[in-house]
Amino acid sequence: RVEYAQKGNAMFPSMLSKYYYTANSFQMMGGLIRANVPNDKLKPEVVESVNAGLNFRTIGNWLNVTFDYYQDKTKDMILPENLSSAFGSKSRYVNCGEMKTNGVEVGVNATVFRNTDFEWNLGATVAHEKTKVTSLGNGVKERIVTLTDGAEIITRVGDKPYQFYGLESLGVYATTAEANKAGLKDFRGNSFRAGDMYYRNVNGDNTIDKNDKVVIGDPTPDFYGGIFTSFRYKAFTLSAQFTYSYGNDIYNAVRRIGESMTNFTGQMESVKNSWYYEGHQTDMPRAEYGDPMNNSGFSSRWIEDGSYLKLKNL
Repeated sequence: RVEYAQKGNAMFPSMLSKYYYTANSFQMMGGLIRANVPNDKLKPEVVESVNAGLNFRTIGNWLNVTFDYYQDKTKDMILPENLSSAFGSKSRYVNCGEMKTNGVEVGVNATVFRNTDFEWNLGATVAHEKTKVTSLGNGVKERIVTLTDGAEIITRVGDKPYQFYGLESLGVYATTAEANKAGLKDFRGNSFRAGDMYYRNVNGDNTIDKNDKVVIGDPTPDFYGGIFTSFRYKAFTLSAQFTYSYGNDIYNAVRRIGESMTNFTGQMESVKNSWYYEGHQTDMPRAEYGDPMNNSGFSSRWIEDGSYLKLKNL
């Protein structure tokens, strides 16, 4: 079987093409400011999909196999375009940019055993896909989105979309000698000390700043799918369905709040292991009010393996 489809992605608020205002504050005074320049030519994104599949089934349904290869091409992506300050708004939304996804999915369902009273079926699916951004419009090579807590998501041309972008953590300085040997400073010129986070100095200038940010995680799994099994005895059936994902990274924002140690509230039990003496081997930096050395900044310290196996239905 072969299938071609063209779909429109309209899951965007209609206000993107209109004037709207947002609340803002300046020197303790609140007010409304224009937040958008309208674009009456804005249209839905278009996704062109091509799918080629094969279904195989044995006589008696003892074995069923499905194979699918698909390719999705997204055009007219809705993205913000930077504007001159003369417009009174930082950006407006336009149709620009493209990305392409190639994927494959295989499903197998087999009857392991069957007779008059008893039957056992077992099935599984596995899928893998790869997405690459081919254009961000107007010669733009990368776009960085900053979340409300300072975490950053980067999308680059020629790479996967929506990857985590921040500093790479190499651990915690256990001793003063170790910190002095590294000889690193923050962007204000303050030297990192024992108990501070050890960040990788990417550009070799001995200063940890925005120029040392790299891709620190990818939320896209290497592969994902499901597992299904059912047991039948006469008129009674017991079935279970599992889903799984492997190789995807997640950002644990909750743990970041609970282990940041920037103030006196809301800390997790794990902060008891924070660095507090010379030579202390730990992955938890020292507690210092206000976090002057940005030990709780967005880094690979907060990126975790998001692989899972979940019982979805029983």
